[in-house]
Amino acid sequence: MRYPPDQKTRTRQLIVETASRVLRRDGIAATGIVPLMRELGMTQGAFYKNFADRDDLLVAALTWASEETRGFMASWAAAARADGIEPIGRIVEEYLSKRHLDHPERGCLVAALLGELWRHSSAVRRCAEEQCLHLFDDVASYLPLERRENGRALYLLMAGTISSARLASDRASQIATLSEGREAASRLIEMMSPPKDRAGSDGLSERDGSAR
Repeated sequence: MRYPPDQKTRTRQLIVETASRVLRRDGIAATGIVPLMRELGMTQGAFYKNFADRDDLLVAALTWASEETRGFMASWAAAARADGIEPIGRIVEEYLSKRHLDHPERGCLVAALLGELWRHSSAVRRCAEEQCLHLFDDVASYLPLERRENGRALYLLMAGTISSARLASDRASQIATLSEGREAASRLIEMMSPPKDRAGSDGLSERDGSAR
């Protein structure tokens, strides 16, 4: 039986995308090669035709997760501009949403996996660090030029809020944590805005947005 010329590329991408979602949903420690391939209806042999080892897959999956989140942020920013509001406000609103809280498999790798990644190999840590820096830089690009060094602080505030909300034992506590995080982010953005723009410039609203 002959396969299409791009069959191997498509198979690899399917494994990467599925692994990326499973890792963010279940965590790295709980994600093994055999159950992952079983979920895909593939054999362990198919894995080793596409990846040298588990770390090779982790690097690809983390990169894909970061690119997905960066794509979401770019679309949120574009929608905000079309609505005539500041992109950074919309990004905070969408990131700190109930949809993101409830769907880690489609969410930010920083919020989902940062606590585990430091235990892994240097190759995986380097990749995670690089992808985190891309995310920090993307958020920073929506801040005033003279405040862009604060992009990391704002991103980590948002990621920490999502992680804390997921830890909460009941829904009311989860929602309260999101609300507190949005308020803290709004204050941080206001502090970073030029004085003449501070009044009502952050673009945040009470609407709880979607993660897409």
